[in-house]
Amino acid sequence: MRGVNGVANLNIGLDEKYGGDVLLNFRKNKVDFFVGADYNDRQFPGSDYSERRTVLNDTTTHSLSDGNSQRIMKRWSIRSGVQLPYRYK
Repeated sequence: MRGVNGVANLNIGLDEKYGGDVLLNFRKNKVDFFVGADYNDRQFPGSDYSERRTVLNDTTTHSLSDGNSQRIMKRWSIRSGVQLPYRYK
């Protein structure tokens, strides 16, 4: 199709990280229109260990913590716009 162009990207990584985006441009009578969208899904597994000791006067409190965690980040967006011709005088 004449007057139409675009680009698409996909990405993938370790630990279930992936995403993609697309951008389309349309031109009609010297006016440009564009629309785009993207999506990303990122997961960050981890583990933690902590040891805490509190001493107050003659009393000592001891606490141990050991565990796993997983942070999940999902993001998406859309955008669009118009570019009009400009004449410099």
